[in-house]
Formats: sequence, structure tokens, C-alpha cells
Amino acid sequence: MISQNMHFAHYLTETNQRDLIRVKCSDVLSKWVGESEQNVAELFHRAHVEEKVILLDEVDSLLVSREALTAHHELQLVNEFLTQIECFTQPLFAATNFDSRLDKAVLRRFDFKLECTYLKPEQVCALYRQVLGITRLSLEEQQRLSILKQLTPGDFAILARRKQFRPKQNHRLSAITLLAEENQRKQPQTSMGFIRPH
Repeated sequence: MISQNMHFAHYLTETNQRDLIRVKCSDVLSKWVGESEQNVAELFHRAHVEEKVILLDEVDSLLVSREALTAHHELQLVNEFLTQIECFTQPLFAATNFDSRLDKAVLRRFDFKLECTYLKPEQVCALYRQVLGITRLSLEEQQRLSILKQLTPGDFAILARRKQFRPKQNHRLSAITLLAEENQRKQPQTSMGFIRPH
């Protein structure tokens, strides 16, 4: 499964009472030749023996298109991953925000490809109420939330952690400002430059 949001993988494994191994780039990469491939093989073997689910986080950093690679050891690592994925017997998830960078063979090895889009307005309001523990929104809150079109569950997770760290604070006063800042981070960055038309 190629997903833009790894929360779904966590939800499915918890619902089915399975253990999840989350794999980041730093977990497998090594400066020594051949050791990265060995780390990948050991990871998949352990997950197979212990019957654990694997989540490849930011998978585009591990399985970049081989057409873009020039170093032999990078090609070997991608090939090792593809071989292990092909033979793996347990559920396997992968999360990325840059699926266009992935090797074409990666996509063929996943049965389902899900694109997690931004939350709908009603979902934003529901999560806002849930995280803050309130039953009704003020008209101002509804209006301010309605213009935040690029929010994800991860943004509300930030809000939930803020509440956990400062339980006595009235987070309702600052919640929308925090969400607006996270929403703004996802806006396309405009850059100045010069283009020579062909």
C-alpha cells in the first residue's frame, strides 16, 4: 500500500492487534559497502519470523527510481528491497509524499495504492471538537476553520500533544492559530527566477 499518510497503517495494525515495525531511512542505511543490503535482509527476516507488519516511512528516500541512480551501491539497495518485498509474507505498508520519485517496480509490488487527501470541512470540525473536548463550535470558529483547506490528522496530533504538555492551558484560544500555521506551511512556495522561453 502506498499512502501519503502513515496514520492509516497504525490504525489497521492496532485494530487487528498486530505489531508494527516502522522503518526509517536511517534504520537501514550504512556507510559500509554491502551493509545496507544486509540490514534490509535482516529486517525482513525478523519481521517474517516474528510475524510483524512493516511500515516503510518516507519510502521515496529508500526506493528511488533506479533510472535516477548512478552509484552501484544505491542500485543494489533498491534491488535488495524489491527482492525482499516480493518474498515477504506479512502485511507491508509504505508511506510517501512523493510517489513520483519511486521506482516503477515498487508500485507493482503493492496491491493497493491509497491517496490520502486533505480533510473535508466537516472532518476538520469533528476533529477540532474531539481534540479540544468540546461539543459545539462558535460561529467564529466555524468560519475560521472553513477556510483551512489543507489540514491533515497529523495537524490535529500536534494540537493534541500541545494539550498533553500543558494540560491547564485553555488551548481553545490558540488552537485555530496553530492549525492556520500548519495549513500555511502546505501552501506552494513562490520563488523568484528567470525563465528563458524556447
